Formats: sequence, structure tokens, C-alpha cells
Amino acid sequence: MKFVSTPIAYVLLTILVFGCTARTSTAQQESSDQGSGNTDTSYEAESASFYYDFDDILVPREMELDIDESFILETPNVKSGLMVFNGMVEIRSLTDYFINNMAKDGWSLRSAFRSNRTILVFEKTSRYCIINITNER
Repeated sequence: MKFVSTPIAYVLLTILVFGCTARTSTAQQESSDQGSGNTDTSYEAESASFYYDFDDILVPREMELDIDESFILETPNVKSGLMVFNGMVEIRSLTDYFINNMAKDGWSLRSAFRSNRTILVFEKTSRYCIINITNER
């Protein structure tokens, strides 16, 4: 058995999203957000994070997209894909990050598996997102 001496480990994060998606434009969302006059206190968390190809899955800036291992399939009615990220973060912290932020984006946690890897399964309307967090060296 091998122990990691520091609390921060090299983490591989895999996000798999599949299902039917409702297509909305970012410009429409921004204009409706600005029109509400509502300032969200989660702005600080979002400024330290960002969205990639899915506008409702927030990823922390510490994670770097592995373009060679990722792909997105997009049709007029469906957008799905596999996104792979790498970074130096604590697995528990990253797990908590996704549990908290996915809920803010309307996702419901359906199951969680924790061992030497963490698998989180989220559901939103007719969509699913599986997040696989592993310690890779």
C-alpha cells in the first residue's frame, strides 16, 4: 500500500454528460441575468471557476482540460461528451466542490461512490452527468 505524503495529489477528473439538452444561447442567459438586477454571492466561486462546453457544469480553475482525451458530440437535439481534466487538488475538496456547485446549477446528486476513486452521478431533467475523480500519478 502506498501513502501520499502531501494532502494534494495529482487528480484525474472525468466528466461524462449524456442525454437530451435544451438549447439556449449564452447571450439570452446573460441578458436575463443582467435584467434581474440580482447580484449573486456565488460570483467569487464562479470567478475562480469556469464552464467549458456545458453551461451548467462548473469546473475549478485548478483543473486543466486534456483535449486529446476529451470529445463532445453535438446534434440539433443532443449534446453529450466526455471531458477529461488533470490538476493538483485534494480529492475530498474536489468532491465537495462538485456536490455543492452542481446543486447550484440545478443538478440532483443521485449516487456517490467513494473509495480510492470517487464517482458522482447527477441528474437534471432528462440528462445525466457522471463525474469520476481518481488519483493518477
